[in-house]
Amino acid sequence: AALLPLCRLGSEGAIGEDSAIASALLERVVEKLEELRPEELATAAELCGLVDDAAVSEETQANTAAGDDGDEAAQAQPPPLRRALAIRAEAYRRAQDMPLAAMPRLLAALLPIVPQDELRPVLRRCAGRIVSRMEDALASEEQGPPDARRAEIFGADALGAVLYVCAACEYRDEELLEVCESWLLALG
Repeated sequence: AALLPLCRLGSEGAIGEDSAIASALLERVVEKLEELRPEELATAAELCGLVDDAAVSEETQANTAAGDDGDEAAQAQPPPLRRALAIRAEAYRRAQDMPLAAMPRLLAALLPIVPQDELRPVLRRCAGRIVSRMEDALASEEQGPPDARRAEIFGADALGAVLYVCAACEYRDEELLEVCESWLLALG
């Protein structure tokens, strides 16, 4: 979040040095993604959407034109996309262990920066986890008194955020929709 003031245009609307600094700092954050907590991973994704990389992209093009050899695949992707895909890969890796409460914010942050086709595998993995956890909670309530922590597991707003990202990516999962319907009806 300390990068936020740097993720803006200069006062005259031109790309300022702040943007280049923010981009360089964000590159360092992306190098350490595995060390971030889920909330920090979502913050990194949000910042990726805010950093203006025009100056960095010009520098990358200049290095390529000058014959600077490097990883061709990395040079083919602009820095913002490379960072976004790195965050997406980390989100995919962690989806089975991440707290459910962290998923909506992370998915919503990835939506504007990651191509839909790249985000669908993450949605599939998250949806499977959500379905499993909600089915377990709903089944335990049928056997005894209602679970007072149900809303803490996944509230209606968080569920709406996940469903919005699914709809925006044209991801369809009937099992997820059925469990969400049951969940919302149980929330009352």
